[in-house]
Amino acid sequence: MEIRGIWLTTTDSKVLDDRKNIAEAIKFLAETGFNVVFPVVWNQGSTNYSSQVMKEKFGIEIKERFRDKVNKTIKDPLQDLIEEAKKFDIAVIPWFEYGFMSSYKGDGGKIIQAKPQWAACGVDGKPLVVNDYYWLNALDPEVQEFILSIFLEVVNKYGDGIAGIQGDDHLPAFPMEGGYDEKTIKRYQDEFGQPPPPPPKRRNPLDPKEPLDPLWQKSEWRQQWRQWVTWRADILSHFLHRLYRAVINVNPDLIISMSPNNYPWCYENYLQDSQTWIDWGLVDLIHPQIYDKELQLYQTGIDKVISKQFTQQQLPQLIPAILLKKSTYKITPEYLETAIKTNRCLGIQGEVLFFYEGLREDNDALANVLKSGVYSQPAGKLDPKEIKKNTFTHRRINNYTEISTSPENIIKVEFDLVEPFSEGLAAVKMGYKYGYIDTTGKLVVRMEYDKAEPFSEGVALVKIDEKDVYSGYIDQNGKFMKLLAN
Repeated sequence: MEIRGIWLTTTDSKVLDDRKNIAEAIKFLAETGFNVVFPVVWNQGSTNYSSQVMKEKFGIEIKERFRDKVNKTIKDPLQDLIEEAKKFDIAVIPWFEYGFMSSYKGDGGKIIQAKPQWAACGVDGKPLVVNDYYWLNALDPEVQEFILSIFLEVVNKYGDGIAGIQGDDHLPAFPMEGGYDEKTIKRYQDEFGQPPPPPPKRRNPLDPKEPLDPLWQKSEWRQQWRQWVTWRADILSHFLHRLYRAVINVNPDLIISMSPNNYPWCYENYLQDSQTWIDWGLVDLIHPQIYDKELQLYQTGIDKVISKQFTQQQLPQLIPAILLKKSTYKITPEYLETAIKTNRCLGIQGEVLFFYEGLREDNDALANVLKSGVYSQPAGKLDPKEIKKNTFTHRRINNYTEISTSPENIIKVEFDLVEPFSEGLAAVKMGYKYGYIDTTGKLVVRMEYDKAEPFSEGVALVKIDEKDVYSGYIDQNGKFMKLLAN
């Protein structure tokens, strides 16, 4: 089985506007060799399906373009897509494009107008706007609960018609300039005894010669900044853990798919710690956006992703994203075909292409190259159970661990493994990594170790990789002390 995916957008595309367009697109994709589609269901502050959550909270049941004003009815493009895709054994994985963003321009849209306390804040105390996109406060529990409710609404509403759910470079994500609202600052101060540091100036990705912000020259600021970045990124990763468990507890066969930007850029700029997602087993499939416009850069990029982020055991989860078109850019047929051949040579069994309209340009030039070449043989039907063999779903279905720390104190925790307590701390494991919790169940040592021994005389032996190169001890505050060579 190969995974051959395509995104279906509402931007620069009318595919989802009516049933006829949907039927034509699905038939075309089946003939071209695709076996999974990712239709957008959440963008521009509204849903592309009839949402009771949005109707009750904001009075917006569905995006206006999906209202039939003549017949006074509401369309359901996702249901139409599911029904058409079923005819050709094409899987449907709804894509929540905007994630924690509320609007493009428009002063934050109706969501922030109705709930201004949900708006993310920059260091100046003003609403956080990056590249004209307004952001919700992704660190706020109430905002997280709202976004989770949108995901679960789709999961429950469409049942077996969908094969999974997908977040992207906006979920879980948060601009590195965010988190300076009073509530988040207080949470951080309560934990670290100091306010968060100011953010550096964001660099222009189109100007590699642009000098770094002078803040980077200050060692004390750098240390504080790393701590502030890790703290916020971990909040987002723990949200993804909640999302993962919530979705599979509705249907354990649903695929949790994420498409972040390239690492570490996504971590440094949008707090997307995709390495931790992989290490903690929070994704079933991951589609890093390797959107380089030159083939050689793509090949270098995918080599780097494999060597730096994935073990051989984790490699089946990697299904990279390839950019077909954006603005005036269009990929060449030669680039696309060679990139896919490169993927197969590296043991990567699929890719997701952005986006559908790119296949149709120049008299279907890209589609013709695919179906006469690298996609000429059937991909096979997408099999969630086969994909799930490489994941941690089976350990997490309605599963938690009860720990008795005293006759009066029994706590419930959600980890894949919990070791016995020693000196008030217990090693816990999520995915492939260990950390430590205290007797209240609070994670006090981050899950970043490949092995974690019990505490003895105030320290515990840990390993950071299988080769023992960085092995050492940690104290009960998580401070790492490297072993001296014999």
